[in-house]
Amino acid sequence: MESVTHIYRAWKTVLEMLRDRGYITSEEDHNTTLEGFKERFYKGGEGVDHKELTIKVVKENDATDGIIVFFAEGVSLKTDVLGKYLTEVESEHVKRAIIVYRGKLSSPVKQMMEQPREVKWEALLEDELIVNVTHHILVPQHILLSPEEKQELLKKYQVKESQLPRLLTSDPISKYYGFQRGDVVKIIRKSETAGRYVTYRAVF
Repeated sequence: MESVTHIYRAWKTVLEMLRDRGYITSEEDHNTTLEGFKERFYKGGEGVDHKELTIKVVKENDATDGIIVFFAEGVSLKTDVLGKYLTEVESEHVKRAIIVYRGKLSSPVKQMMEQPREVKWEALLEDELIVNVTHHILVPQHILLSPEEKQELLKKYQVKESQLPRLLTSDPISKYYGFQRGDVVKIIRKSETAGRYVTYRAVF
């Protein structure tokens, strides 16, 4: 059976991730202790009620920009379960959806998720959410540039997007923030001499 502590830590990281992406999250949820989590979601011998873990929130500056997060039950994500999520999202009026899963994604599941849809789908491995990667002392601040800021940057330095250093979509930071191919990210590092050191990377 899945560890309650394990899923609790992943759930907390997802809440932090959503807040860092600019979504409105509940302070009550952020302040939930392990015991409080058990009281809300643990069903004794049946384990954690994954359906109740579902999170739906909207952006702070745009109530029409919503996201929904599902926590898949079981040791692997099946196509029939994914199909139910896909159907459910159609009526939720969100722009993004995330599935937190365990095990490995099968080829059929990957193919289903990669099909062109109005909703942008992401799949995050539960094990990778046990610790918030952005809390590591060596991880610098990452800020997504708006399309306008991106164009201003390229014009200012007279460079093409392809000439910028790269940040892969498979990078843990890209996954955490939901960066997509074509995005440009501002990275701010602390510097003992200059106070801070700013670089830019294009997401590929």
